[in-house]
Amino acid sequence: SLVADSGFLDRFGADVVPKEATRFAIVDWEPRAAFDTVCETVLAVESPPARRAERSMWKAVETESGVRVGADIFGRMGSSLLIHNHPRQAFGLPLGLTFVVPVREDSTRLQASVDRLLSHLDSQYLATTGCYRLRKDSDGIWAIDFGLKGPAVAVNEDWVVVSFSPYGVREN
Repeated sequence: SLVADSGFLDRFGADVVPKEATRFAIVDWEPRAAFDTVCETVLAVESPPARRAERSMWKAVETESGVRVGADIFGRMGSSLLIHNHPRQAFGLPLGLTFVVPVREDSTRLQASVDRLLSHLDSQYLATTGCYRLRKDSDGIWAIDFGLKGPAVAVNEDWVVVSFSPYGVREN
């Protein structure tokens, strides 16, 4: 059975949930607060010196990229989160889900912030590892490339879409 908040479906239209999805959930969330909570949770398991080093590194990333992740990315996202299972992940992994968030404010600036941040992370941190890269396809989809591509993210005029692969993003 599928259950959704009718306010979300009224606001964005029932077609936002793909017909092929067999399961979905719509969650009220505050993206900036969720980002802050995830960051603090990750840091909580680190030693005090490691926490200081990671905070310093993140501050440098934001300064160098010119992107304040909390404000410039998560602060521009809407307060509804759609999670669904279309398209099916090729290996049938249970966490091969798609996450769709409405853009609340200025999709052009949101896209530019995502582009600057991911480009900076790739060129300044990942390019030297040789293990994997962040790549942007010609259609604007960013993905981790480690031989296989995924997870992936794209921002369009109305939505931020995160999925297990560029294919998952394109299908939405």
